[in-house]
Amino acid sequence: MVVIKIIIKFFFLLVFIFIICNKANAADLDKVVINELMWSGSTVSSADEWIELRNLSDQEIDISNWQIEGAAQSNGALIIPIGKKIPANGLFLISNYSKENDKTILSVDSNWQTSKISLSNSKLHIILKDSNNNVIDEVGRENTDPFAGDKNLKYSMERGIDPKDGTKSSDWHTATLSLGLKDGSIEKATPGFPNSPKPIIPVLTIDKAKERTDEISIKGLVTDLSDNLFENCIYIQDSSGGIRLKLIFGKWLDLKIGSEIIVVGKIETYYGEKQLKIADTSDIIVGEASNIVPISVKTNNIGLFEGSLIKISGTIVDKSGLVFWINDGSGRAKIYIKESTGIDKPEMRMGDSAEIIGIVNNWDGNYRVLPRTVSDISIKKKQIVQSNLNLILISEAKKQKKGSKVKISGIVSVTPGILSNNYFYIQDSSGGIQIYSSRKKFPDLKLGFLVEVIGELSESYGEKRVKINSIENIIFISAKSPPKPLIVKVKNASSSDGLLVKIKGKVIKSSGNIFYISDGTGEIKAVINKSTGIKKQRLKKGDIIEITGIIVQNRSGLKLMLRFQNDFKFIQSAPKTTKKTKAKVKSASVSVFGDSGSLNKPQLIFAVKNKKNDNFLGIIGWLMITISLVWTFSMKKLESSKKIEV
Repeated sequence: MVVIKIIIKFFFLLVFIFIICNKANAADLDKVVINELMWSGSTVSSADEWIELRNLSDQEIDISNWQIEGAAQSNGALIIPIGKKIPANGLFLISNYSKENDKTILSVDSNWQTSKISLSNSKLHIILKDSNNNVIDEVGRENTDPFAGDKNLKYSMERGIDPKDGTKSSDWHTATLSLGLKDGSIEKATPGFPNSPKPIIPVLTIDKAKERTDEISIKGLVTDLSDNLFENCIYIQDSSGGIRLKLIFGKWLDLKIGSEIIVVGKIETYYGEKQLKIADTSDIIVGEASNIVPISVKTNNIGLFEGSLIKISGTIVDKSGLVFWINDGSGRAKIYIKESTGIDKPEMRMGDSAEIIGIVNNWDGNYRVLPRTVSDISIKKKQIVQSNLNLILISEAKKQKKGSKVKISGIVSVTPGILSNNYFYIQDSSGGIQIYSSRKKFPDLKLGFLVEVIGELSESYGEKRVKINSIENIIFISAKSPPKPLIVKVKNASSSDGLLVKIKGKVIKSSGNIFYISDGTGEIKAVINKSTGIKKQRLKKGDIIEITGIIVQNRSGLKLMLRFQNDFKFIQSAPKTTKKTKAKVKSASVSVFGDSGSLNKPQLIFAVKNKKNDNFLGIIGWLMITISLVWTFSMKKLESSKKIEV
């Protein structure tokens, strides 16, 4: 019995010791971390990859049958062979090649050499598990780029000196030293040696950060909150500019407009716009909030302020759905109300004044302003010019005395800046007329716009026109189709003064940007102003062409003013003329049929009188030449035979 008791006590002692040892060993398991990944390969081989494990404990750890998921081909697992151990506070290097191989830059011995390592360059997610399938360490996340390293320069990805969470980008950095590599290697990595110290990332201004491709840090004030304009994105800006920040994992912290934040990430381009890609919230530091004021800019300059919060004002010149355009006189700016903001587009009409605050977004080279909230849009209704004048036809307006106030409406047939910066033309069913402004101030008009004009009837070189004092004298009514030209004969062109017409005829003469055509009923002068940018074809007398333009009649006469390149259409070239030549048969002293007194070869020149006898005369000519040659040869032979007889 005593022996049995001793055996039982001894057995329980062994069990206790085994449990204690296992607990101690298990406690040390989480002290093993993935320390370095050479996922890019090297300059000598893209397969020159390795994985380094680190033992953070003071005890040796057996890693037999441990597996590294995501480290083999097709995201498979590497199984560590039996008998492999990591020394206390030591490293364990796994490589595809031994240092003796020419396909590696390693100059240190690996602890396990295998040919199965295959690390992804774009979706790096590695999990270290023990022999019981317990997760020991994890690096990255599914479908994410490596947190550090450099594919082009071939720099490795290293863990910080005090490892924490391997799924956070802040736990990793790109190698800055070259240790454990063969002489002459240009790569940065530290296999078999302590990792490089984590570099201090300087905080750059936003404009300088946009020029970089490496990991950088920026600081700025928040101008738009997450998911308002773009999913999981915010905007910040400093004194140099603004930028969009894209958070890859996690959700943005509790931010306010004006909150100061410092972030770390890499610049990328998304549909033309620069943005900073941030791996996770560990790369974000939030400070105090400050007041932020939008930058006031001209409507034609919004492209210079990509990512910035700006303020613009101007007249509404066009609108369509959730998009509208304003112009302060310097050029058009596009305003786009994104549905994600929940803003209901306010009531507006052409000619209304607008003040807009928003973020400048670059969408494939097209710049637009994105309002953030309804308070970013302020519309001021256009004051309608009150007038007791009755609306009259253009033909009636032309009959009024010079200086009379008139009120007309018509469709725009040529916009300002085409024929001149001072005027444009409109037309109704009765005729057309020039609308003139000495200040060169007009709304942003398009062909086909129906407008109402209040102004003073005036005259310039005999041409009737309506002179306006301000942009308010032009009221947009609606957008119509561009007017179709009226097909007219030259003899009737004078009755189409101010209208858009089309004439077909023959070129009479041409000089520079002026030419004359005739359709058989008369001649008309056609003029191409330099401001139109039309490239005139080389014209010859008799060419048949078709031209479209505005009929203008003034003291210098009647003329047609072309507007665009497609206002000129070439129909047919002038027929070629045939030159007549005289024909002579030259001979020293004999006719074609010969003369016994001369043996000279005759020369035949014949005239072509018309196309019908071309072939006939050609045949006769060659026949006569042949007869002449035969006659000459016969005469020479006859003379030779006579000399022989003598």
